[in-house]
Amino acid sequence: MTVFMSEGIAACEDARNLARPVAFPGHLSEAQGGIAMVDALDDPHVAAQELRAHVQTFHSFSKLVLFAILHIGLVMACLALAFLGNSPLIALILGIGGTAALIAAFAVF
Repeated sequence: MTVFMSEGIAACEDARNLARPVAFPGHLSEAQGGIAMVDALDDPHVAAQELRAHVQTFHSFSKLVLFAILHIGLVMACLALAFLGNSPLIALILGIGGTAALIAAFAVF
């Protein structure tokens, strides 16, 4: 298959058009003060804002995952205590208190 130079240039222009931001209904365009989602940012202020937002989201998600893992461990320990240890009342109290303590700890930090 032979590709001529004009076809290659046309293909590059089509690819560039695909990479341009598309205005969606209800979203702000760049002219209205919105920020375009692009790979390369020319404005360092916008880049710093985006980085801060990504770091904050990453830490929030990490806390959520840690909470989920600890809560699953607590529930499994309470189930083992209730059924294998044959003390369901203590397991219930530990489960409710542990869940409240986890929520309080993750709300503070």
